[in-house]
Amino acid sequence: MAVRQLTFQDLMTFYSGAVSAPFLPLAEFVQVRKDVGAIETSLGEWTYNRVYGPKVWAQLNTEANWFSILPKITWPRGGWRIIKEFSTTYDTLAISETGTLPNPTRPEFAIAQTKPKVLVETFEVSDVLQRLAELGVEDVFGSVDQLRLWYGIEFTKLVNRTIARKVIANGSVTETSSGNKFESIDRIVSGYDETSLCGTGNESAVDVYGLDRHSAASNLDAYVNHNSGTLRDLTADIIRTSLANVRKRGGNTNVIVTGYDTYAKIQGIFENQARYLPGWGETTIQVGIQGVKTALGAGVGIKVASIYGIPLIQAVDTPDDGSGSIQRIYLLDTTDPEGNGVGRLNFAMAMPPSYVEGRNPLYLNKFVIKGAYAMMGDVVAYHLHGQGKIRDLQ
Repeated sequence: MAVRQLTFQDLMTFYSGAVSAPFLPLAEFVQVRKDVGAIETSLGEWTYNRVYGPKVWAQLNTEANWFSILPKITWPRGGWRIIKEFSTTYDTLAISETGTLPNPTRPEFAIAQTKPKVLVETFEVSDVLQRLAELGVEDVFGSVDQLRLWYGIEFTKLVNRTIARKVIANGSVTETSSGNKFESIDRIVSGYDETSLCGTGNESAVDVYGLDRHSAASNLDAYVNHNSGTLRDLTADIIRTSLANVRKRGGNTNVIVTGYDTYAKIQGIFENQARYLPGWGETTIQVGIQGVKTALGAGVGIKVASIYGIPLIQAVDTPDDGSGSIQRIYLLDTTDPEGNGVGRLNFAMAMPPSYVEGRNPLYLNKFVIKGAYAMMGDVVAYHLHGQGKIRDLQ
């Protein structure tokens, strides 16, 4: 059989999987092969090569549950008032039949403030690499199409990890303020009770939105069920007590978030008691731009576990308390019982996640393709007192 030079079209036919072309009989086709990575198939040796591409890696560990549970709103304003105390007590309301009116009062409030934070991730591909990926016969990783997909998923993951990061540890803090990062749920759901766990000089790490929460206990604090940094076994009673205390503070817990280890521990607790106490079950939720909402009507949605009827969401980046511990449990209130049009805890969006790409070498000063994923906003909490956290668990 005469030997002929394979053309670029022959190679394209091979990589597309077409094995019966008039110009490329199978006898020649099987000789088109890569040096490494070949496996044998029913078509003969060297006809299929396993390639581990970016899409395989992109499917690993890409959940973003922390971000998805928060209702999304457009950026409303940079500051807001938080009521700290009622304006008066109930015994001052009563007057005699002809008594004078009580003195005017006003509630005690604090001023919270923040501004949109910007998160950006960039990547760059040289024109040479891009041409090799488009025109060459090599297996080239790093084309702009591959990286655009990968960095989009990675950016989502890192945004989620930013919101879920641990800032209040045992005897130390990982950061004293949010800086340019989105605010952490762990700092939002903290307060005076945790200052003793932060260590001398770091108590202000519990302050959020410019509010002083470390000087004295106040209605600016979230509820924290802790054990002074000592690990203890998680029990159903701890969960019930925490939910009750959050409700006493005016909280309306509508979603519970924890990690996979704690989720498994909760399963074990309620499976042992299922015959007597059906606190564990499942509910149907819808997750979207409004965060977590229980499904009504036809009940279309996603089936998730629930504790006492409250959806229980698993999130891989949930903070724990060190060696031997399981992840913390967050009792969050994203509802809007006041009818303000915004949830008590939400993500205020100044610029939604966006992708920008540039290819002009005169602007970039080199022959490259540059891409960037970016978003702008912050996590905001209008009702700090009604959020809850359970920590120091094993």
